[in-house]
Amino acid sequence: MQGQATKETPEARLKREMLEGQVELALYKFAKKFNEGTSGVVFKIDLNNIPELSGLKDAIEKEGQNIEGAQAIKIVKIYIPGAGRREFEMQTRAWEIFSKAKDKTGLAKVARPLKFFDIPVDEETKKKLRESGVTGINNRVEVIIMDYIPGTDLATLLYREAIRRDNRFAHLRQEVDELPFDVLQKEISQELFYAPKSKARDATQKQIDAETVWNQNAQILYNLLHHKSFVLNPQVLSQIEKTIKLFHNNGFCFRDGHQRNFLIEGDLEGGPGKQEPRVTLIDFGSSTTFEGEFSEELYQDGGKRYYDDLAVVRDLTPLCTSRQEELNQESQRLGQSLIANKERLKSRKEYLIFLEQTKEKVKTQGMASSFDHLWAKLSGLPLPPFEYISATILELIDQGAITLQEAKDYLVPLITKDPKTKKTRLKISGGVSIENKIRSFIKILENY
Repeated sequence: MQGQATKETPEARLKREMLEGQVELALYKFAKKFNEGTSGVVFKIDLNNIPELSGLKDAIEKEGQNIEGAQAIKIVKIYIPGAGRREFEMQTRAWEIFSKAKDKTGLAKVARPLKFFDIPVDEETKKKLRESGVTGINNRVEVIIMDYIPGTDLATLLYREAIRRDNRFAHLRQEVDELPFDVLQKEISQELFYAPKSKARDATQKQIDAETVWNQNAQILYNLLHHKSFVLNPQVLSQIEKTIKLFHNNGFCFRDGHQRNFLIEGDLEGGPGKQEPRVTLIDFGSSTTFEGEFSEELYQDGGKRYYDDLAVVRDLTPLCTSRQEELNQESQRLGQSLIANKERLKSRKEYLIFLEQTKEKVKTQGMASSFDHLWAKLSGLPLPPFEYISATILELIDQGAITLQEAKDYLVPLITKDPKTKKTRLKISGGVSIENKIRSFIKILENY
């Protein structure tokens, strides 16, 4: 009859039970845990080198999947019938999109899914799985077998970099590469992060409030790394972005694009002697398919908010620029601003009078004496003193009243600290901000 379930034959049942037994044996005896995320625990195994699991290997290969190298076995942490199968189907779809791409240059990888199982497990196996972090076991587990791809997740790597570079974590440096993610997160959080607190009663608003704090904490981490001279290899983000766009163009939305779901093989930081990174996308339990054009509405579904696929690219892009490059860019912007400011000031009568007076003082009193007096005198003007000083120096250079070298000889001592007092000659308000502007202005003069 149409719609009636097909009755399992004794032979089919025997075959199924044999395979389920092989999967359970793999989990209990041979699989070695190597990663754990929010939704699952992942084990490593090599079916090519375990004769006891030859039946499982043969079953996978009979379905057209060649077994090469090692495999990863993911156990869904909380058993919800159908959730693991859906994740397997979404990963299969992602793999198909990736594998059919004509040009894979610059794409992040997707681990090839091999087979899905929903199997019963005995008490001994349950005990081992619970000890490994699989928390929501009753009598069954959902199992996804896929190709093993080496790598460490992006969040773990960023935490390690912060610990290596910040002296507050000096006590952890020797063991940083061995510490699990939850320990790294705890240590970083206690020292740097704010705890999410929300007075909202609405669940959606609570989630929004928590995400706001998480985003603030992430920015704290990124700022620390940036100021500690960490530079992210831009290929990491390029691979992620290119693959996500490939997905979107093929009706697929990842919806779980946080740092733990990007494995990195190779070096996270760019530069000479560094190994090129290779990114792999993992964890497709939240993914979905769609028809037509991609829409941001896909991140809202049934009252739940999902991770934006490209948020990690937007958030981490500033880390691809070194602090020195950033300072150079700031200098260029400042230079353009100062030159424009100089031309703007020249249209004001009171400034032209001030300029002539300054020019005469420089002739009779010298540059240092004249300009030291001006910093204080200019404090009541509409623009900050530095804008007047810099514009005046540029104009006096243009008029030949002073030389570039004279200007630099005056400015450099202003920001040079006295060895004894550890202070500069700069006696105006603005502190570090003004000092940075003067440093940038000196660089501008070198190319003026």
